[in-house]
Amino acid sequence: MKVEEYVREVEQLRIRCALREEPEQSITRFVNGSNPTILGRVELQPFWTFEDACKLAVKVEKQLKSRRNYLAALAKPTAPVKTFNSFRPNPHPKEKRER
Repeated sequence: MKVEEYVREVEQLRIRCALREEPEQSITRFVNGSNPTILGRVELQPFWTFEDACKLAVKVEKQLKSRRNYLAALAKPTAPVKTFNSFRPNPHPKEKRER
């Protein structure tokens, strides 16, 4: 699930449940429920509001996606490089003469 979808879902659930909680609790709930890869990076950055945490998670997701695309491009096999070879075998070898 993309981070933006997750943010929308969290906000919708908060509205449906009429959830009233401290901002710190909302932030903790959001961060702990996110993708573990994103969670690890978001936790390392400072943020003060729920909105800051959401923006940071979206930013981290975009960075990870661009890094994956870059690494995938590096991993793609390239066309084989033709090397120059000065040795060319004779296409019509001379037959050996019998003695």
